[in-house]
Amino acid sequence: MGVWTFALMLATAAEIDYQAPVECPDRASFEAFLNGRLPTQGKVRLPYLKVEVARQESQYLGTLQVQEDQGELTVRVLKGARCREVVEAMALVAVLTIQAVLEKRAAAPPPPAPAPAPVAPPAPKPAPSPVPPPLPVSPSVATPWTFSAGADVSAAPGLAPTWGWGGGLFGELRHRSRLSPSFRLGGALATSQLEESGGQASFRWWMARLEGCPLRWQPLSWLALVPCLGVDLGALEANGLNVANKQNTTRFWFSPAALARAAVTLGRRLQIELSGGVQLPLWREHYYFGPNLTLYEVPAVAALLRLGMMFSFH
Repeated sequence: MGVWTFALMLATAAEIDYQAPVECPDRASFEAFLNGRLPTQGKVRLPYLKVEVARQESQYLGTLQVQEDQGELTVRVLKGARCREVVEAMALVAVLTIQAVLEKRAAAPPPPAPAPAPVAPPAPKPAPSPVPPPLPVSPSVATPWTFSAGADVSAAPGLAPTWGWGGGLFGELRHRSRLSPSFRLGGALATSQLEESGGQASFRWWMARLEGCPLRWQPLSWLALVPCLGVDLGALEANGLNVANKQNTTRFWFSPAALARAAVTLGRRLQIELSGGVQLPLWREHYYFGPNLTLYEVPAVAALLRLGMMFSFH
């Protein structure tokens, strides 16, 4: 998540430290909102402001700090699904807080009249105590990567002689930026069984799975659409059952895939996923019970469906 930091001075001499992601309103928008609602006649000394906006999953967290003349600190925290709404709300709260400070100054009683000067020369006045400096701005340090883990169940219509069913486990790293690219590594197992007049056969796939997703589009706060490319690398095991001269074979399996994923967020850390796409096996084995009885041939293109659940640890 990229953060830009700005320091600016308003025409009314308010010092502001402003931090926000790039997709949020910039410093000029925040400054214009304040200048349009604060007093402009004369030179008015305003409190020190610190504004921070950070993106947390599907919402934005805004923190406003107002430091008055005597060092009193007021802190307000706002949340919202849209960054512009959070920034505008913080600007309005800042205006109300600054107006309250100005009214407090105006209502303060005037200083008492000085006592008559004695005959002796007055003692020298003590040096005024220094005004405490503004609180240091400590930039928030956060890792740009989010780690998640999950599991899924899969169906492969067209890949096996009958529907192939399976499941797997995976881990995912996602970069918290505007495009939010992600990488996923996992393992999976799928099985299928076929019965013909000449006998029976079972098929089993053992696979390591690698996927890369260049972007994450989030049209709604709870819904994300993710296109991905991947590859399955492993072995295809075939076993003959109830046939004469049965054989058990294991062959290399390599299959690129293209898929699209819809992810629904449930709370801050849990999401449900539905994926669909196609896979392209590059090793196409041929299985048969006899010279004239073909049992199964690995197709050139097959569909894939997956339903999964993923938990985020950050």
